[in-house]
Amino acid sequence: MDGKGQLGMIIMLGLAVIFCRSCKLKAVTLSSTESEVYGLSDSVGYALWFARLLSDFGYSDACPIETWQDNQSAMHMQTNGGGRFSRSKHIFIRDCFVKEHIENGDIVLKYVPTEDMLADMLTKPLDKAAFTRLVKRMFTDA
Repeated sequence: MDGKGQLGMIIMLGLAVIFCRSCKLKAVTLSSTESEVYGLSDSVGYALWFARLLSDFGYSDACPIETWQDNQSAMHMQTNGGGRFSRSKHIFIRDCFVKEHIENGDIVLKYVPTEDMLADMLTKPLDKAAFTRLVKRMFTDA
């Protein structure tokens, strides 16, 4: 009703879920791509924090972090500099944050089809079959 999107993120270490978050975005977004870029930048921030924590515990191979994204427009913005167009200048800073970490090799952005996006359990109503399929996928190596 207020035009603010919903953010959902799941951070996993192997097959173990170590962090989940679902919240309303703090800003009104103009498109689903913009919402995804906001969500991606927040998710990358949390994932990098967990990677640093693992590094402090002596795990040196915490990076690169595999980051899943189901919005191809948001992925294009991050990998091809799409955030520099006049329609998307307002998300330039978030775009630069994620793009910098991709270029540094801290994260790897991977496409996953919407029907396989685990975080959808946290952002939208799903029918029983879709929810069950995502839960099974979360706890198997498929």
